[in-house]
Amino acid sequence: MFTITNKLRTIIAVGVASATLGASGVASAQTIDPNKVDSAGIAGFDRQRCEDVANAINLSQNEAAEADASGNEMAAGMAGLIGDQLQTTLENNCVVID
Repeated sequence: MFTITNKLRTIIAVGVASATLGASGVASAQTIDPNKVDSAGIAGFDRQRCEDVANAINLSQNEAAEADASGNEMAAGMAGLIGDQLQTTLENNCVVID
């Protein structure tokens, strides 16, 4: 049986963070206006929850940009990864009004 060690988990996390940073375009991330999101009728995702997700996306994008500016690629990548996951959650469960 194969057991993932903490060292291997760290290597994987660094790889994912680096790949995410490169793919997410941290410096050019757009913010989402929480007032322009609404429920798409998915259970558990009312207007308030969609606004909360939009705010969390904006927070993670800001954290990623700040970490990138300070040279902390690991933190920037992880914040970018979280932002990407939140973006997917928003797109799958909420409506964004342009």
